[in-house]
Order: sequence, then structure tokens, then C-alpha cells
Amino acid sequence: MQNQSRNIVFTTVSIDKEAAKLVEKICKRYSLKKSEVVKLAFRYIDKASINPADAPESVKSELAKINKRQDDIIRFIRSYEEDKLNPMVRTSHSIATRFEKIVKELCELVNSQISTSQDV
Repeated sequence: MQNQSRNIVFTTVSIDKEAAKLVEKICKRYSLKKSEVVKLAFRYIDKASINPADAPESVKSELAKINKRQDDIIRFIRSYEEDKLNPMVRTSHSIATRFEKIVKELCELVNSQISTSQDV
């Protein structure tokens, strides 16, 4: 009896010997079938929006782009900290200080009232 749940239709693709050697090398390195290597490679190209006809950029230029992006993010975080977070921390600290002072005063007032009522 045949496995009826398998409805996959395979097709063939022509590649030159150099590409075939590269596919074989990748298959051996990662213990994958040729069809899996091709499928995964095309998914990666599609997901990363890579145009295979474009020449790959140098690693140095890619790292420069990443470093610039990191610098932009760090600059944003510092700016946000100065503009928003530090004033909020100062405000909350002053509120906490005032609240603590008021609680101490009320505690002293209550204690004095209790002492006065006990004396009477």
C-alpha cells in the first residue's frame, strides 16, 4: 500500500557543475538533502529580501551600517533619558520626600493627641 498522505510534487532545476558542487558541499556540511538546501536557501533569500543578482556588500560596510544603527539607538536612549526619565525620577523623589515628611508630621500629631487624651 502506498503512502497516500504524501502529495508533494517535485520538479527539476538545471544548474551548472560549480553550483552543483556548492550544493553538495552544503549538503555534506549540514547533513541535508539537496531539496532541503535549495528550499531553505530560497526561503532565506525571500525572507531577507535579498536580490541574488546584486553583488554582496563587504563585511566592513555591513558592520559600519550596524555600528551607525547602534550609535543612533544609543543617542536616542540618552536623549530620552535626559528629556523624560531624569525629570520623572526627580519629580517622584520630591513627591516621596514630601510624603515622608507629611507622614512623620501626622505620626507626631497622632502621638501627641494620644498622649494628651491619656493624660486627661
